[in-house]
Amino acid sequence: MMTMTTRMTKLKAMTRKKLRNSLAVQPARPFRHPTVWSITLFALIVSLALFSGQITALNPPLNFFSSQRPMPDDCILYVTVFTQHGARLPDATYVAHAAGKKKPHWEGYSDARGEFAVRISVQGDYEIEVKAKGYEPQTKKVTSEIAQKLDVVFNLVPRTPKKP
Repeated sequence: MMTMTTRMTKLKAMTRKKLRNSLAVQPARPFRHPTVWSITLFALIVSLALFSGQITALNPPLNFFSSQRPMPDDCILYVTVFTQHGARLPDATYVAHAAGKKKPHWEGYSDARGEFAVRISVQGDYEIEVKAKGYEPQTKKVTSEIAQKLDVVFNLVPRTPKKP
């Protein structure tokens, strides 16, 4: 029968052997001084800044929130949402789509000034529906034309409470 000490000694020897084998498999990593890392990082930042400047000069930045590239012939709808008392209404939900279609082409929220803009590249009739919490929804029909700027104003009326 094996004693406890011989068992522990064999276990330690096996553990040392496994540790030695696992360390032998890993490649040695050279030591890098922190100064080398900082110089490398600085060179990377400078090269990225120069490279990105060249790319921006060749290609103008695209609006990633738009599904289409802006063209000079597009019609732009500038919409402002007001309350019945003339105060601007932020965070009003809007949905815009071609007349006669139900699937929204544009949707979003008005900004802190109660405004939003929609760029339309195809001429035709469009419907814009604006909703806000506590107000009756409103829909307006607009006709877009080439290279035109349209200002649309919504005056939302408070919702009447339902009588029991």
